[in-house]
Amino acid sequence: MIWRLLCLLFGKECAGSIVLLSGERRFYGGEKKRGKIPKVLRTENLMRPLQLKLQAFSSYGKAVTIDFTKPNQELFLVSGNTGSGKSSIFDALVFALYGEASSGANKKSGSELQSQYAPLSLEPFAELRFSERRGEREEIYTVHRVPRHIRPLKRGQGFKEESGRVSLLLPDGSEYPEKEADRKLVELVGLSKTQFMQVAMIAQGEFMELLRARSEEKKLIFRKLFGTELYQRLTDELLGRLREKERGLAALCTESRTELSHLLVPEGGSWQRLLDLQKRLLSEDGLSAALMDDFLRGLEALLSSLEEENREILSRYESCSRERNEKRDRYKEGEALARAFTELSDAEKELSELKRLDPEFSEKELLSRKIRFSYEISSLFLRLRDSEKRLSLLREQETREREALPGFLERERAEEAEHERRKLAFEEATRDYAKIKERAEEAIESFQRRKRAEKKFLLAEDALRKTEKSLLEFAGKRAELSGKKEEAERELRELSDLEVRQERWKGEWKEAEQREEELRDLERALRELSLQEKRAKELRERYDRLCGEVRRRNKFYQEAREAFLDAQAGILAREKLCPGSPCPVCGSLEHPSPCRIPKEKRIPGREELEKLRESVFLLQKEQEELSGEAGASEKLREEKARAYSRAVEEFRGRIFAEEGSMEREEELSAFSSKLLLGKERLLRERARLRKEGERAASLEEGIKKLSEILEKAAEEEKKAESELLSRKEELSAAKAERESCLFRRLYPDEEAAKADLKRASEKRKEGQRRLLEQEQRLRELREKRAASESLLSSIRSELPACDAEHKERRAAYEGLLIERKLSEKEWMEVCGAHRREESDALASELNRHAERKAALSGRILAAKKSTEGREKPELSELLREREEAERRFLLLSEKKEKLSMLLLSDRALSRALLPRMEEREKLSKEASHLEGLYRRLSGKRSGSRMDIETYVQRYFLRRILRNANLRFREMSLGQYELRMIPEEQAGDGRNRGLDLTVYSYVTGKEREVRTLSGGESFMAALSLAMGMADQIQESSASVHLELMFIDEGFGSLDEHAREQAVRVLRDMSGGGKLLGIISHVSELKQEIEDQLLVTKDAEGSHVRWQIS
Repeated sequence: MIWRLLCLLFGKECAGSIVLLSGERRFYGGEKKRGKIPKVLRTENLMRPLQLKLQAFSSYGKAVTIDFTKPNQELFLVSGNTGSGKSSIFDALVFALYGEASSGANKKSGSELQSQYAPLSLEPFAELRFSERRGEREEIYTVHRVPRHIRPLKRGQGFKEESGRVSLLLPDGSEYPEKEADRKLVELVGLSKTQFMQVAMIAQGEFMELLRARSEEKKLIFRKLFGTELYQRLTDELLGRLREKERGLAALCTESRTELSHLLVPEGGSWQRLLDLQKRLLSEDGLSAALMDDFLRGLEALLSSLEEENREILSRYESCSRERNEKRDRYKEGEALARAFTELSDAEKELSELKRLDPEFSEKELLSRKIRFSYEISSLFLRLRDSEKRLSLLREQETREREALPGFLERERAEEAEHERRKLAFEEATRDYAKIKERAEEAIESFQRRKRAEKKFLLAEDALRKTEKSLLEFAGKRAELSGKKEEAERELRELSDLEVRQERWKGEWKEAEQREEELRDLERALRELSLQEKRAKELRERYDRLCGEVRRRNKFYQEAREAFLDAQAGILAREKLCPGSPCPVCGSLEHPSPCRIPKEKRIPGREELEKLRESVFLLQKEQEELSGEAGASEKLREEKARAYSRAVEEFRGRIFAEEGSMEREEELSAFSSKLLLGKERLLRERARLRKEGERAASLEEGIKKLSEILEKAAEEEKKAESELLSRKEELSAAKAERESCLFRRLYPDEEAAKADLKRASEKRKEGQRRLLEQEQRLRELREKRAASESLLSSIRSELPACDAEHKERRAAYEGLLIERKLSEKEWMEVCGAHRREESDALASELNRHAERKAALSGRILAAKKSTEGREKPELSELLREREEAERRFLLLSEKKEKLSMLLLSDRALSRALLPRMEEREKLSKEASHLEGLYRRLSGKRSGSRMDIETYVQRYFLRRILRNANLRFREMSLGQYELRMIPEEQAGDGRNRGLDLTVYSYVTGKEREVRTLSGGESFMAALSLAMGMADQIQESSASVHLELMFIDEGFGSLDEHAREQAVRVLRDMSGGGKLLGIISHVSELKQEIEDQLLVTKDAEGSHVRWQIS
């Protein structure tokens, strides 16, 4: 049924598996056989840790190896002082498998796991070697995991954060890919980290909280462990769909109200009831189905009435429309006929006016032709004049160029002779310049060489003096730096123990934080103790009050009973007394004073006496129950007081505090003050160590720099000595060079040589300039002569064509004069008197005159045709008839439009509301169905507050309790058993489906688990934890984990209970499971022979096996 419901909600079937209400994990999807879904078949594999190796991990500094194959027995004790590193062993095991080291409440990963007891250069890691046995075959895996950590830089100063990594070695020696190693490990173990923590570790206090937790808190824990979130998603999906339907209904109501506001009714009061219904529907939060039905029936009646009225108006409207059209057409015909009579008269008058202008337009036509012909001749005349001018200009240019050509040739010969003369002068000046340049440059080089030798000698002398001075300075500086370095090294040696003091401070700081945490635990324990004392006191007071009430009621009952019995005896005796007969009460034969019951004394009846007895019995039963509850509460108070006193004594010993006669709060305040003073001392110590650290770093940096400077100074001193020898050699060479610079003097000094060279150069440049100028003049003259010859040739070739063109244009001009019958004088006069545009203007005017006459003739003909045989109409009468018909039509049309608007609006309203009402009815049914289903599955119904997820989890809890009670009954010597709240009470008031009670075989009664003493609560929590581990192994794990740790809790047991718990644990381990108890209780050392001893010193934690 559940799977069908899931398919209905999520809309599809998917292959996979599901935990059924019976708790069985089954496949779903795929083929079915006879209505049953096959169970998941598992092959049990056994997983056992063999060896755990730690280095620089948590409180472990140096490499530590824990061999789990050493114990001779399956049950062993992990023993050590608080804070020695016992729980870190399990942290390392979990970290190696999952990459996280602790529970969700104190999650550790990365650099937090790096040990403070190891140098940062030592790489932290946790390595686990474990076996997995599949039938007869055993396979061994090794996982090596390094957390994120800090390490020093390989080069230079400073630190670097290294990423974490994991390595998984398979049984064949190959390494699994690192990216998939985590997934492979979960696959091998078959448990998530959360499930592994529940199966492999019974942590201190966690299962005690689970034992006393309310159902809602247990539900969240079981959801993660057994994967029942599917059922929560089921109820969430139901709620989502219900809300969706409700939103749909709300939207329909909103839309319907919007449509309702569109109702239109005719004026008048006949439809007032429909308007009242509309008003009521719009004012209500929801839409009443009954009101909506009444409204829809009224709307149908309104639509029928409007349609009948509409048909009547349509008939009248058509008749009126035909009459209006007839009157309008008659008026238009009369108007057109009147216009035709007027048009005929106007056109005839205008045509007679135009005919009188005909002679004037004939003269304008002659003038237009004459102007056009004259400008046509004028354009040919202008072309003739252009050809005459061009022909005359060509003849003049030909004569001018022919006469200038001989002069160009004579000037060219004279310039060529001058060019040759200047060329010879330039060549002679060039030869003289070369001779003088060679002689002067040789003399200048000799003078400059002598200067360089002299300068070099002076520089060598100066460099030698500077080098000698630098050598003396280097020696002094080296001595000074050596002294500073020795002083810094001495001071640094004094700070050599700084790292040890820093590590010691870290340990003290961590210990102070642990003490603060322990103090907070003490404060919480004190608060719990105070609450328990208050509760025990209240219970005692209630018990005392109830005892008084019981005594009072019992006394009243006894008095009433005696009165009843006395009265019964007296009545009996009085009824049977006869003289001489013995009294049935005293046996006397005489009866002088028989019993008389006073009238004022009230004698209770038998029923009243029975009621009093019942009330006394109920009070005594309540007294008994309250006595047990007060006793348990007092016992729990004593247990908490002893635990608190023991914790205070241990804490006082740890902080070396003196014992005094103070109140509890004052004592904790004193502890807090002492811790605060210690922490202030540590803060001052940290500041001092930080300053010393900064000083040490500064000294190290200074020594390093001084060493570098000394090395550079020694090198520079050696270079200076080498340079000194080099300077001496340079000075000797410069002196020899200066003495060797003696030469033959061609000039008195260097300036004279330079002046001679400058004069020769200027003379050569002048000759070159004059030669270039002459070459430019000769080139320009030759270009002018060539241009003249070219122009003359061009003109001579162009003259014949220009002469022929002139003759052709003259012939055309003379021919056009003859053709247009105009003389040269006439056309010139016309062009002088008129512009060319006047011809076009006159032509346009003539055309317009002709077109107007033709148009008027056409209008006259059309008007005569329209008016032929007809009289001129009276328009005023026709207009009055048309306006009267139009007025009647408009009134009826307005009424028709209003009615059509009402009809259209109300029809649209009806069409909009009917489907919405049908959809609303459908949605209401669906929402009602979903609401019932949701309230049932989510536990929202009165008297049934247990939801479906809790119902499913009760199956798991029932199986957990079955396994847990096997151990709990044995530990408690058959006194107690854990039970769930009965199913019929689980949903009463609130969801109590996962609440636990404890059944006592001694009293035969159930009571709350909170009433168990500290030792009994520990045994119950331990049993519950083991039962849960069994269930997780059974339902989730692909392998059977042969390992479990139990962390603390044995200190709350008395000797007998502790022996029973250890015996049960021995029986468990006898099945092959390796079981480790983490505890510092000294009595366990005598009961458990194989022990893993954990100690801690300045170098961190250490472990060793002590085997029986």
